Amino acid sequence: MAHDTKFRICDFMTPTPLVIAPDLSLADARERMFRHDIRHLPVVKDGHLVGVVTQRDIAVVEATSPERAAEMCVGDAMNEDVFTCGPEARIDVIAGVMASERYGCVVVVGREKPTKCEGIFTAVDAMRALVYFSEPTLRSDATLPGACKPD
Repeated sequence: MAHDTKFRICDFMTPTPLVIAPDLSLADARERMFRHDIRHLPVVKDGHLVGVVTQRDIAVVEATSPERAAEMCVGDAMNEDVFTCGPEARIDVIAGVMASERYGCVVVVGREKPTKCEGIFTAVDAMRALVYFSEPTLRSDATLPGACKPD
């Protein structure tokens, strides 16, 4: 199978993802994730990406410090070292980094504003891309969100 490198992260990412502020509680983050059936929330302050909080981050805090977890805010549990890329990044390159580094997501940021969250590409999106690339008969069930603008 020949590699088709024309696909970019923006072809499969979730555009304008749900975000959360660092001063909200972990309970707020957990409830938001549950309500929207997601596992990753970019953390944004004053329009700028400052971190990511995951379901796992919250679970670890709640398991190791249950009494403290009730008082903690998102900013206390978030990861400030966020894996980011631009919308034009090649999907094969980004998925390779995610696999080798065991990242659950990459936050897609703007070219002109590298701290502006434009989308998120998760392991679930990568699986959708895998289905799209490997099984043409299933492509109708793995449609592209169409976030990319034509070249």
